Amino acid sequence: MIEQFVSDLTFDGQQYAVIVRAPVSSGIISAVHLPPLPEGYAFYGAAQLPAHKTVEVFEHPLPIFADGEIDYKEQAVGILAGDNAATLESLRKEIGIELEPIPEDSFEAGRPHTLFDYPIIAREVRTAGDIDSIFETADSTVFSSIKIGSQYAARSEPFAALTVFREDGLDVYVPTQWPFHVRAAVAKATGLAEESVVVHPTQTGETFNELLWYPSLLACQCAVAAVLQRKTVSLNLSAEESRAAAPKTPEMIIEHKSALSGARTIAAMQISIIVNAGACCPLIDKILKQITAAALGPYSVPNYRIEARASNTAEGLIDIFEGWGDYYASNALENHINKIIQEYNLSPAEWRVKNMPENYGAVFSSLFELLTAKSDFTCKHAAYRVFNRGKRDKRDGRWRGIGLAAGFQYGGCAADFTYSAELTLDIHNKLLIKAEPAEEDVKKLIRKLAAKRLEIAETDITFAGLTTADMNVSGPATAGNTDGIILPLIEQCLTDLQEQRFRNPLPISISRSAGAPQSDVQQSENETNETGVSFVSQTPAACIIELEMDTVCYDIRIRKIWFACRPGKNYEKKQILNALRKNIAAALSRTAKEALPSLETGESPLPYSEYRTILPNEMPPLSVDVLEREKSMSGFDSCALNILPAAYLAALNQILLRVPARIDTLPIRTEYLFKALTGKK
Repeated sequence: MIEQFVSDLTFDGQQYAVIVRAPVSSGIISAVHLPPLPEGYAFYGAAQLPAHKTVEVFEHPLPIFADGEIDYKEQAVGILAGDNAATLESLRKEIGIELEPIPEDSFEAGRPHTLFDYPIIAREVRTAGDIDSIFETADSTVFSSIKIGSQYAARSEPFAALTVFREDGLDVYVPTQWPFHVRAAVAKATGLAEESVVVHPTQTGETFNELLWYPSLLACQCAVAAVLQRKTVSLNLSAEESRAAAPKTPEMIIEHKSALSGARTIAAMQISIIVNAGACCPLIDKILKQITAAALGPYSVPNYRIEARASNTAEGLIDIFEGWGDYYASNALENHINKIIQEYNLSPAEWRVKNMPENYGAVFSSLFELLTAKSDFTCKHAAYRVFNRGKRDKRDGRWRGIGLAAGFQYGGCAADFTYSAELTLDIHNKLLIKAEPAEEDVKKLIRKLAAKRLEIAETDITFAGLTTADMNVSGPATAGNTDGIILPLIEQCLTDLQEQRFRNPLPISISRSAGAPQSDVQQSENETNETGVSFVSQTPAACIIELEMDTVCYDIRIRKIWFACRPGKNYEKKQILNALRKNIAAALSRTAKEALPSLETGESPLPYSEYRTILPNEMPPLSVDVLEREKSMSGFDSCALNILPAAYLAALNQILLRVPARIDTLPIRTEYLFKALTGKK
């Protein structure tokens, strides 16, 4: 990875490009009317594509440009290239797209629709036991439903790509977590050999896995212009365009129904998940597999039916950011568990441990003991429950609540990828490392680990592989894979080097490779959860949040957050703590700040500047603990996001004990609190 952002790069003779986008969500393109173009300027659409017309993402075709029919608003219809960026913007405004309407069918006409009304394009089901008979005879049942809204990943740099034209190929500069996918996609779109396309991954900033496949689409659009113009072309989306056109997270509705025994243990559980897959969601099959695999979390549920469905709507491009769906499954499950605990006045920590398998129970019990002692959770939870039931109105002062949630971050995506590590120690005791993919924070860990194990200076360690020309072919760089796969490979290589360096003459090269398991394949060396699915790793985490509500302005103040996890070996504890604090900030922002306009209420789109994220001065006091275990480090980049929203909801719903309404929507808006407390709709 080079240290610069795409927008920082310039080349001699460089041209610029802008995307011409569809102004509506559907229609048939009958004509594109261009204004008179200056010399050297050109427009290219689907008809001018030199080779493939789509980008393949997990066998899902994604059109490079709309070919005949518009699938969603802001879809790329073509690209306009030329010498001056301001002139291109002016010309883009003059381009007219003539559309013919698609005949309305009975489904679309005359009434609003919910996610349950749209066509189902994907489905995943997991079952165990006969839950119907258990529900018929159950002592009691508990039902919960949570709606998780669509959100956008605010980026350090708006999406961009730059393609340098060479007579023998292309150099592609783009921020990406999957450079080899970019290379393959660009080669197919331009008709070039893969070896002639060199991808230079650029600075990504803070990522949430939003750079897996969308950069490939942008790179293809930019590369097509570069090949046809035979010039270097730079494509930089504005902040507003980036937010409007780039993928959003899917909206989901997740419903849980549990049958409880007389001892209040879960005898059976039914989980129904409906996902808004938009007009195009290339990862939808992988998302559904991961969500259903992670749906039971750490709990022992002997009988279950988990069904996940995806609806095809006109919402545009949809992607999953953190993990591959764990965020949704884990927070929905913990929200349901907290409802069971609240309805039957159970102990949040004790009940959880009793409903876990013994090996999980021991792990989470240690986390709970640590956090409950630090936060005085047991006393506060009992006291707030009594106090809040007696509160009547705003004159009762500020109301408080405290909530707990626990779960896993699962490592390894639901696909078959190969990852590798290669270490070469030369005659001067200098170490060259090739480890794909490894982002900068992982490289820092590897450098410290190698220096300690081999007793050499960190300055004598260098990394190869800045471009696809000198990288080993690998899958995408996600923390669940790089932490759970790459670091163990590096340790294996270092162990072999230690054994051989004094027996064999230098230089010595050691290489190791491994693959991420497919979601339905059992592998004994990996960790398997209650649905019988093998993951590269499982990182246990727990979180407690204490909230206070001002009933005059319905403002929520976070008094403190206590968080703990066990990601395995602590190669560099300070770095892990910094990463966890960043993830806690992102989780709080996603929970209570980042809200896109609601389509149900007909809200108009917010300008980019109005999309709020949490500010540093809004962060509450934090207590973060990292417990070590003997296993290799596992992914921890999104473990806070997987449980913190559910802990926040638990604390908030304890505050609202005296009213019949519950808050079962993420992100949380102030108007939800107002309606819950006043009974207004």
